[in-house]
Amino acid sequence: MKPPKYSPIKVRITTALLLVLIALIVAVPVLANSSSWSFFLPDNAYAVDGKANGRIHTMTAGTLTFSGSFYVSRVIPAAGNPSPVKFTVYKLGSGLFDPDRVICSTTITPSKMVGSAYAKSFSKNCGTIAAGKYYIYILRTLSAADGYELVGSGTLRTP
Repeated sequence: MKPPKYSPIKVRITTALLLVLIALIVAVPVLANSSSWSFFLPDNAYAVDGKANGRIHTMTAGTLTFSGSFYVSRVIPAAGNPSPVKFTVYKLGSGLFDPDRVICSTTITPSKMVGSAYAKSFSKNCGTIAAGKYYIYILRTLSAADGYELVGSGTLRTP
């Protein structure tokens, strides 16, 4: 009895499917360690609370990198200088005896110019974290209503 003959097309299809499967297996852990965030802070508001908004990020253990960028999307007439904005990552606690804890923060003053071309970027190494739930709290540090509307986004990553 002769062994079955495999066509070159079947061999190529099988090889391609195996390569795709291997790529997916390798990519899944990388994607599981990254979480995107975004925010809109109106000109008359002073904070965006990820916990209150239900924007919780489940992170794996490792070295946390907190990065993002933001820009002024609108300025009201006669606005003064923009207030510095403080970005803080918190670890979600489990209750009274385990309160939320600050993991790291950074403060950046937005540009006075409107538009994404004037975006301010940041990247901060927050050190080693435990696996768990985290959220971001964004706060204008000087004034609740400085007249600058802000838009931004970024990632939390534990590679």
